[in-house]
Amino acid sequence: MAEAAKAGPGVLRLTNESGEVYYEVSRNRRLTLRNWKGKQLFDVREFYEKDGDMKPGRKGLSLQSSQWATLIKILPKISGAIKGDGKGEGGLSKNAEGDFFWELSRNKRVTVREWKGSMIVDLREYYQKNDDMLPGKKGISLNQTQWESLCQVVAMLQKIDGSTKRKSEADAGGHTGPKKLKLEKATSKTENLSESKTKKISNKSGEVYYELSQTRRLTLRNWKGKQLFDVREFYEKDGDMKPGRKGLSLQSSQWATLIKILPKISGAVKGDGAGEGGLSKNAEGDFFWELSRNKRVTVREWKGSMLVDLREYYQKNDDMLPGKKGISLNQTQWESLCQVAGTLRDDEGAGEKG
Repeated sequence: MAEAAKAGPGVLRLTNESGEVYYEVSRNRRLTLRNWKGKQLFDVREFYEKDGDMKPGRKGLSLQSSQWATLIKILPKISGAIKGDGKGEGGLSKNAEGDFFWELSRNKRVTVREWKGSMIVDLREYYQKNDDMLPGKKGISLNQTQWESLCQVVAMLQKIDGSTKRKSEADAGGHTGPKKLKLEKATSKTENLSESKTKKISNKSGEVYYELSQTRRLTLRNWKGKQLFDVREFYEKDGDMKPGRKGLSLQSSQWATLIKILPKISGAVKGDGAGEGGLSKNAEGDFFWELSRNKRVTVREWKGSMLVDLREYYQKNDDMLPGKKGISLNQTQWESLCQVAGTLRDDEGAGEKG
């Protein structure tokens, strides 16, 4: 099975809550197309997750249309410099460290340099001190995988631009106006993002997984001949997504128990009373359900929002106490997990019929 439509995350066109179109360069880096005071900006930025939402971080750089156009022209040279094939050699500038750089404007540069044995592309704002141009804090570095994703996005935008231009020419009876990049907004908020969350993907080990959010997954894996359903948080390192400590693996019987009580858990999350029927409450008054002797799912409130907590417990004296192994899902992530459960149930049903 192909690995998650490798180009998928890098070239999928999405829209954020403000209606701005963006493309994922990696799990936590985006190219966002935005308007600011009537000017088109191309913003390459790092994002982080907070309370289930992706928030823009400080690492990033916004390029005006002219700066973006300059970047597009030199893409092949930058890629050549990364690969070390000599394509970036033609009369280009080097900084004091011997790295190739290209000026996008008077105070913005793109530099190709080596860091920890790998090549990176650095987009950065510079400032003048005496006779030197020094790197400022505004900027972002892309590894080779992220850079290639950005190049893919550029190709997509050029294709959209070409299609739009041909349509405009046809509508105008062949008349061509000034060349201008026209970007169509996605008709839906995420262009079938709900489908992508339930789409079956596979990692490098061939394990099937489903994305619950940008950094959380349900992975189906086999361990010593047993089927496990692993709900886990991931983080990005060197362009790859790595499993973190926050998470819980459920055996088939525990997963089956979870599936049976999905409606009751969702009812408790929404507070509609569907979780009331003779169920247990902990000392804090939160509803909980036992998936096995030492694993529970608990619905609780945190900072005004409802969370679903999947966790391993241990016994101390006569009390069952929460352990470190576990993960909390916000309402959006929980709904995504329910969606995946439905997908798995449909697949299982189709398999039985076949």
